[in-house]
Amino acid sequence: MNKRFSTLLIVSALLFGSAEIALASCKCACVNGVVQALCTSTLDITPICPPTVCPPVTPSVRPLTPIGVPPIGTNDCRNEQVLNPRTGIYEWRRICR
Repeated sequence: MNKRFSTLLIVSALLFGSAEIALASCKCACVNGVVQALCTSTLDITPICPPTVCPPVTPSVRPLTPIGVPPIGTNDCRNEQVLNPRTGIYEWRRICR
């Protein structure tokens, strides 16, 4: 029984561990008019983004930044304008670095 339980535990850890790796990703996006890599995890390796011409940023009022502790592995979080590729319009997003 112990051997079966330990085998089940190892298989579960491998399945859930690989799911976390599959969900983490990086993509290149226009942030405040400049191409930057945006990652979902601080453990991701940031890609080298190809040179891209971003449309000019539309002027707008920066929303208030909520007070809180930044996620583990980051030092600072700010609201920045990120280009939505589907709509072609900049949207305010919270970016942590």
